Amino acid sequence: MSATIPPIILLFMMVLAGIGDFLTFRIPNWLSAAVALAFVPMAMWTGMPWETIGMHAAAGFALLVLGFALFAAGAFGGGDAKLLGAAAVWTGSAAFVTFIFWTAIAGGALALVLLAGLAATLWGLARRHWQPFALLAWTVLALLAAHPDWVGLPGAATVS
Repeated sequence: MSATIPPIILLFMMVLAGIGDFLTFRIPNWLSAAVALAFVPMAMWTGMPWETIGMHAAAGFALLVLGFALFAAGAFGGGDAKLLGAAAVWTGSAAFVTFIFWTAIAGGALALVLLAGLAATLWGLARRHWQPFALLAWTVLALLAAHPDWVGLPGAATVS
């Protein structure tokens, strides 16, 4: 098995989540669970030490708590909070800050597109035009989660 297969698995699941969010404004619980649980065989396959696996799990839990706080404040969807925590398991503590940074950038860009679309036209017309940007934002997020070293920021590292 190639070293690029684990990031491709994550990318596939994140794009699937983006498409589901795009079409239904929902991210299924089973998909968030699959993203988090798929990390375990990848970690075993790469021979990741238990301490590192624990740090990855802690990073995921920390972002899950942050996501739930944002959900409670009404700033975030529940599915988004769960998927954020699940995807953070893959980034671990080494790329934690980079992951949060690029997630916030993608979310902010999407929010601006939504605001511009909603201000410009009725809800039905805006919905048809901003959805490709939602899919793009999720895809970019998945790529950055799979390859945080691409962004060249301090703290960026690969999953293994």
